[in-house]
Amino acid sequence: MVLSCHDISIFDFLLLGGWDNMVMTGHSLGGGLAKIHGAKYNISAVTFSSPGIFYTGRKYGITPEMHRYTTTIQPDMDVVPTIDRQAGTIYRLRCTLGLINCHNLLNTVCALYRTCGDSIRPALKTLCK
Repeated sequence: MVLSCHDISIFDFLLLGGWDNMVMTGHSLGGGLAKIHGAKYNISAVTFSSPGIFYTGRKYGITPEMHRYTTTIQPDMDVVPTIDRQAGTIYRLRCTLGLINCHNLLNTVCALYRTCGDSIRPALKTLCK
């Protein structure tokens, strides 16, 4: 099912079973919020350089087993993911660009591209020179 925001509200989409196809994502603080909502509502959340939610999540009723819905891409040398404790699936990504540059989302996307490749999006090759 492919719908645009003009066709249906997000609430209608979710009522139609959209939960099964939804993946929440976010970077930095937005990633932390995506993980909280993903864990709480059983929605997959894939985040980049986000703080942990192990202790913070308790305030929202998130139990350790609920973290199975969260995945964090965590570049080396990025300090934001060291806030709170990480839980769920954690993919560590090599980054030697320094504290600020390792937190940069474009640098993370390019590191993923260099590590994993992407034949579907050739534009990344140009973007990530």
